[in-house]
Amino acid sequence: MTLTRTLAALLGAILLAGCSGLNALPDTPAATSLADRFTRLLDGRCPIPADAKLETAEQREIRLLRAEWLLAILTRYGTARIEDFSGDKQADAAMLLTRVEHALGVIRQARVDVPRDPNQFELYRADLILALLHTAHSAIEPVLKVQKGFVLKPDPEDGLKLLGNYFEDKLYAQAYGLTCTHFMQAATQADKRPLVRQRVEEHLREQCDKLAKQSGLARQCSLPAPG
Repeated sequence: MTLTRTLAALLGAILLAGCSGLNALPDTPAATSLADRFTRLLDGRCPIPADAKLETAEQREIRLLRAEWLLAILTRYGTARIEDFSGDKQADAAMLLTRVEHALGVIRQARVDVPRDPNQFELYRADLILALLHTAHSAIEPVLKVQKGFVLKPDPEDGLKLLGNYFEDKLYAQAYGLTCTHFMQAATQADKRPLVRQRVEEHLREQCDKLAKQSGLARQCSLPAPG
């Protein structure tokens, strides 16, 4: 599966849930809820080792780390797709940057509030899933616009670009899965977890800086403070 198709599947989770579905969570079967479908997609691409003996608090921190890595990948992917496909690069980059900053804000606040009140984890999980889905939409939107235009009015140049995007997607998807899996394996070891977080956030900061330059906005992403 290419990264665009994976992200489209994540976005499809919102469409399948619908606004009414989100407002009627008690009536939604656990196996088909938005949160569970999202988690299954991530577990398939970037599994947390099932045999790891982790406390609940450790599992939550590792899931936040995984969300940060996904955010870094979305930022990297979106920046490249905006450069290649966008008709208004600054506007699209500014929208993606806003989405990334919002998701970072959710992660930052979760790390402050959840250790004090673990009951809030599911609330922040819901906030973060929606924030990541909205970020995914902004990341792939330039490609989706070109695909829609190609269907309505086929153009050889657009067709060639879309073919190139398909192969790039496969590379992104493979790289994301392999790298994230290695990170998750290391993060299950308490002594290595701080280094994993440092490396994830260094990459996220680098991608945020690139996106900020692309947007023409004089601001930087505010990453969560080290634990």
